[in-house]
Order: sequence, then C-alpha cells, then structure tokens
Amino acid sequence: MLLQALDLPTPNLTTFHATWGSGSAMVPEIRLDSPALFGGQTPNLSNLRFVGVGVPLNSPLYTGLVHLEIECVEFAQSSMLQLCEALAACPRLEDLVLSTVQFHLPIESVPNSTSPRQAAALAVSLPYLKRLHLYKLQHDATLFLLSRISASSSLHLKVSFNAGTALSTLYPVSRFPSLCGIALATNLELAYKSLTLRSSSESDGSYVFSIIDDARPAPRLFLGGIGQDLLLPNLTSLSLIYLSERTWDMTSFKRMLDGLPTLKTLSIEKCATCYLAALIVTPDSCLCPSLEGLRAVSAQINEKSLIALALSRTPRGNRASLLPAGGSFLREVEIRECNQVDITTAEVLGLMSIKVKWEGRDYGTAS
Repeated sequence: MLLQALDLPTPNLTTFHATWGSGSAMVPEIRLDSPALFGGQTPNLSNLRFVGVGVPLNSPLYTGLVHLEIECVEFAQSSMLQLCEALAACPRLEDLVLSTVQFHLPIESVPNSTSPRQAAALAVSLPYLKRLHLYKLQHDATLFLLSRISASSSLHLKVSFNAGTALSTLYPVSRFPSLCGIALATNLELAYKSLTLRSSSESDGSYVFSIIDDARPAPRLFLGGIGQDLLLPNLTSLSLIYLSERTWDMTSFKRMLDGLPTLKTLSIEKCATCYLAALIVTPDSCLCPSLEGLRAVSAQINEKSLIALALSRTPRGNRASLLPAGGSFLREVEIRECNQVDITTAEVLGLMSIKVKWEGRDYGTAS
C-alpha cells in the first residue's frame, strides 16, 4: 500500500518527511526504476526531509523546495554535480542541512568532466538561503559546496571539520562565495571545540559562520592564520571560552592579536590567566591598542595580572605613555565568579577611572 501510494500524483503535498533506521547510521542510496516519486507530480512541495532515506538526487522531488534536509545517506550513484543541479532547481531555498552524507563518486573529478550546461549548474545562486549546515561530510564535499553556493549576507553557516583538519584549508576565503560575510565579522568566539564569526547590519541582517570539530579540541588548528591569512578588518569583539594554558601557545595567540588592531572588547570565560596577561602593555608589546572593555567570567585570572593590565592601559597607570597615538584606555571591566579577584581588587580598579562591575555591583566611573 505504501509503495503504491508513492506512485500516485500529490498536487497538494507541501511537506514530506521520511525516516528509515536508527537515524544515526548511514543507509545506502535507494535504487529506483524511476526517480519520479508521486508520479513526478508534486508542484506544491516545499519542505523535504530524508533521514536514512536515500532518494536519488535526480528525482523531481528536489525541485522548488524552500527547506531541504538530508541525513544519514550514502550516495553510491548520485554525484555532487546532481546535488548542485538539484539545488539550482530550488532558487527560493531558505534552509539546507546535509548531515552525515557521503558520496562514492570522486568529488574532485566532477568539474573536469562537465558539459556547459552542467558547468553552469555547478555555480548555485541561492539568494534566499538563511541557514546552511554541513555536518560530517567528506572534507572535499564540504569545500566543493562552499565554493559553489552563493547566498545572502545574512546566511547562518555551520560547518563541521574532520579531526585534524586545519582552518587553513579555507584560505584564501575569496575562493568560497559562501564565506563572503567573514570580512564583515565584528565578533569572533573561540571555544574548546569551535570557532564562530558573527556580523550584523541593520540593512543586511546578520551573518554567522561556525566551525565545529567533534573529535578533538581544535583551537590549535582553527587559530592558525587568524588576523594574518584570515583578515578581519571590522572585528571589535573577541570571546575566549574554556581555553587552558595547553590549548594554545602564547606566541601563536599574540600573533593573532597582533593582526586584530580594531579589537575593542575582550571576554574570557573559564580561561587561564595567560590570555589576560598577554594584553599587558610593555615597552616591547602593545597588542590591541583600541581595547576599552574587558569581561571575565569564571576565569582563572588573578589579582596581580588584572591590576598590571589596568596600570598599563589607564591614564593614571605607570605605562599609559606606551599606548600608541590614537589608542584607547581601558574603560570598563566586568568580573563574575572569578575566585581570585575580590572586592578590594574591584575597588582598586575603580580608583583608576575604570567603570567596574564586580559580582553585579558597580565600582568607579570611567573618565
């Protein structure tokens, strides 16, 4: 009965979800005599989700969609070219999720053996695309899609990297239309296993780019080239979350900060004090000369480093003259749940013309 129903035309069908198996293991692509399910008559279908159901990518089902999600499928016959053609047939697509999807056909050979029609299909313009998630794909497949799909500047893009994959495989980002919003990023968040860039614009909305490494702590791989090969000229905010002293060597960290001169605020959460100490101004080092705000939450910072930082970045400090012309003084500090910083430290900082919020209470006033 079910198979017979799948052969019948469904002109009013708008949503079709199909799941097979556990939803975690990959299922082989289905071999169909004809890929035209529902008689090829689904003119109003807009929402399609397959979990463990590998309908070939040349099926007319992949036409005119607004939401498309494919999970846990191993495509043995369908190619990346056919995926691009299917996406091109959905010009109003808003959501695209590909999770735990593998392709047997060689990905790198597809662009070299295409007809003019196929080559045009490889460049996929999706101006309405708001969400693109690529999770547990072959790395070549991920790069292929990023290089072919162009979307709006308000795209929310999430990518998972295989263990041991470096961020440098995305350099230069100009090769990838999907990454066009990175240059506009104003906020960078570096966490234990992820990197997230965000930008926002009243006219264009927000662009979000996230990379996740599920297999291992990834900062060493992600950080290489940030501020150098990966230029972020509009970045004003940096957040560090759950980074220990072993996560990142200070030479690499300082090299990154040296390439982020526009940084105005730093947030450290559950991080070692070395990340704070790197910002203390010395005769040999003045990283982030525009820094004005600091936020520390559950961080392992100590009183000594915090006061030394303040003394080097306030008008009343002993190293204020080392700040370059056009630099900014530290004006605001927020401290929460940092066991080594007490109320006395907050009061001392308040005397340095810094607006301090310690455990929700205000001390001092920025001048």
